[in-house]
Amino acid sequence: MRERLYFWTYQLEEIQGIPGSWCSLILKIRIQVVIWLKDDSVENDGKSSDRPASVTTKVIFHFETRVKDSEDVIDNTKNMKNPMELLLGRQFKLEVWESMLKTMAVGEVAKFEVPKVYVISYPIVSRALRDSQRPKDHKVEHHCCGMMNQGCGYQDLDKLLETPKDLEFIFEIVEVMNAGEYEKEAWQMTGEEKLASVPSLKEEGNVLFQKQDYKGAAAKYHEAIARIEQLALREKPGGPESMELDVLKVPLLLNYALCLMKMEDYYGAMEHFSTVLKIDPSNVKGLFRRAKCHAFVGNTNEASIDFTRAVELDSSLKTSVTEEMKKLSLQDKAHDENTKKLFQKMFNA
Repeated sequence: MRERLYFWTYQLEEIQGIPGSWCSLILKIRIQVVIWLKDDSVENDGKSSDRPASVTTKVIFHFETRVKDSEDVIDNTKNMKNPMELLLGRQFKLEVWESMLKTMAVGEVAKFEVPKVYVISYPIVSRALRDSQRPKDHKVEHHCCGMMNQGCGYQDLDKLLETPKDLEFIFEIVEVMNAGEYEKEAWQMTGEEKLASVPSLKEEGNVLFQKQDYKGAAAKYHEAIARIEQLALREKPGGPESMELDVLKVPLLLNYALCLMKMEDYYGAMEHFSTVLKIDPSNVKGLFRRAKCHAFVGNTNEASIDFTRAVELDSSLKTSVTEEMKKLSLQDKAHDENTKKLFQKMFNA
């Protein structure tokens, strides 16, 4: 690896009498940049595709954060599951990052020293990144309101939030993707594109479900449902277009709720089966599966009602429903026996 050094210094001095809006037109940072070119191919930086420039450009990069003149590392994405992804022009909390990344090309590694005034919000960004790496069931205590006063939930970030410091960032750009080279996020899509993306999301969910990756499948179904609901916001409630979107949403809701059942989230599944039945009261799958959820959590009366309604609508379920009703009867009997024993203990005490 051949090493070459480049230095840039950009600065904005305090200029009396110039409004802040005008100051924002000047490059707001005072930084020193040291770029190591990791191989000869990076020297040819004439290719516009190698540099993030457009507001539709996605930059995939690793970064390391330190307090200036300190060896203590605050964050390092190489110790995380994935590199950072940043879509330019999306009003990212650290605007200075976009300015810095735009000076780089794919394969470059750069060190930036940034005054604290431009990275006050870094602890909030870092908190979100750390939270995203945690398991879904691992909760960290945060305070959504009054963040600057209440803290981030991480001791080192709370200290940095309380006493901001100049920071050093080492960036390494892994990939630059222009519009058309990456899958658009939902907020970038037109209504037609969102609608067209629903079948593929459903199919991806089906593939994951067959592999028994219920969590991954649920995420795909949930994203498809969210896109339909975003489209529904543009339509008149109860109108023909809104009703068509509701019909399109039903199989996705059924699949999503089934994933929740597989993950033993029976109350969550019941909620979504109930949403299906509000749209389509005669939906047999919704009734039968909601009945199963009720049975799992001990709601035998509600389960019996749903099973009865399901077999009324579809007589082919008679055998299955008969078996389920027998289970409910045994469940009730066991509950009654337990209740009887409990009362006996109370009166004999």
